[in-house]
Amino acid sequence: MPFNSFTFILFFAAVLAIHSLPLLWILRKCNLLAASYLFYAAWDPRYVTLLLFSTVVNCVAAEMIAHWDGRPRIRRVALWVSVVLNLGLLAAFKYGNEVLGLWQTASNRFGFPYTPPKMTILLPIGLSFFTFQAMSYTIDVYRRTIKPASILDLALFISFFPVLLAGPILRAGQFVPQCASSRRATGSEFAWGLSLLTLGLFMKVTLADHLLSPVVRQVYEVGAHPDTLSAWTGTMAFAAQDYCDFAGYSTCAMGIAFCLGFVIPANFRAPFASIGFRDVWQRWHITLVAWMRDYVFNPLGGVYKGYTRAAVNVMIVMLLIGLWHGATAPFLIFGFLQGTYLIGEILLQRTRLRRLQLWRGFVGTAFLWAVTIALCLIAFVFYRAASLEQARWMLASMFGSVDTSSSFRLPDENLLIALVVTECLVIAHWLCRNTPLETVAVRVPWWTMSVALALMLVAITLSSSESQGFLYFQY
Repeated sequence: MPFNSFTFILFFAAVLAIHSLPLLWILRKCNLLAASYLFYAAWDPRYVTLLLFSTVVNCVAAEMIAHWDGRPRIRRVALWVSVVLNLGLLAAFKYGNEVLGLWQTASNRFGFPYTPPKMTILLPIGLSFFTFQAMSYTIDVYRRTIKPASILDLALFISFFPVLLAGPILRAGQFVPQCASSRRATGSEFAWGLSLLTLGLFMKVTLADHLLSPVVRQVYEVGAHPDTLSAWTGTMAFAAQDYCDFAGYSTCAMGIAFCLGFVIPANFRAPFASIGFRDVWQRWHITLVAWMRDYVFNPLGGVYKGYTRAAVNVMIVMLLIGLWHGATAPFLIFGFLQGTYLIGEILLQRTRLRRLQLWRGFVGTAFLWAVTIALCLIAFVFYRAASLEQARWMLASMFGSVDTSSSFRLPDENLLIALVVTECLVIAHWLCRNTPLETVAVRVPWWTMSVALALMLVAITLSSSESQGFLYFQY
């Protein structure tokens, strides 16, 4: 039941209708909880048990931690048992196939032939997202930054259907206090929520699926050896597709939550206007990066134990982000490159170069932006490539090391589509670089907003037949 389906529109309308009735707040929360479980069961009813497991484990752990407040050893044991159970569940589903393959390879190499049973472990949609949410709740209770929530509020926090499948990753300190309030969305909030839902669907259905996906498929088709222009254009189109797909989902989630009277954090903030790699990761998948900062980077020492330790911590976090996307060599290289970029930026900021007046002018800013985007696109090759061999071919094409007589060239119309869409995204992001979307919307005349939203709805309708599943459902 993806957001870009007619079934979801009917489902959401029914949830809204019940949520708007003059019922007790606890009954309306039960409606949202039941809707969330039904929403998840629509993918595979068996996996609802994972939501129940996560809720029970973290509820029990948090209650034990709070009850034994004066017993540090018991609190630590409860915390680590919950962390092991959460991560064990995630690892079993997400990396089970890879572990079986490695075990078979290792056993055969050391003379102990082993053939695992023929089975494929399917990754439940959204498992990474709601597992990280649940873990953050227990850790925050352990840190005494929040108090244990009621079982109903905790269950709704872990399973809240707008963010259940692909984020943003919520924090209990942000969401649970909203469960204590029985307020409904005001008329303006409801209208803004529907506007965000329309914008998110436009980004996903029209931009990502209809315009950009065909370009990316042609360039990254297995066996294709694109020329230099096509390789750079296809990779740039993929970066834009990935953004429109994932940010489209996050924008839909924000809009749906607004309509229900909840506020959830933004997950993207004009990333194509980033200057430097620290800026990139403050604008791209913000909630995952913030989670890694608070629960991995800072506990490892952060930046407070010297530059060397900080560099190691940065690399650990970026490798984990790569691993979070998948236990494959290309994803790990993607994380390694991003970590290398960040460490290199830290080292350069310690030199006299950072104090040059050049970087404060238009030329210097444009140069830093271009370098940031170009290096990110190189990393995106590993993010998109199906194998290391394909990544090698793509990089060779990007740097002109292929036989031009046998290389593939994108049709002119596809080149034009990719360039126009990505340039429009870049311009839009620079215009909104330091201004929240809500502020931009307030400044625009109402009739302009109405026309823009109407055009988006028309575009969504015309391109809906080519709509695909969200890319981040596989993570």
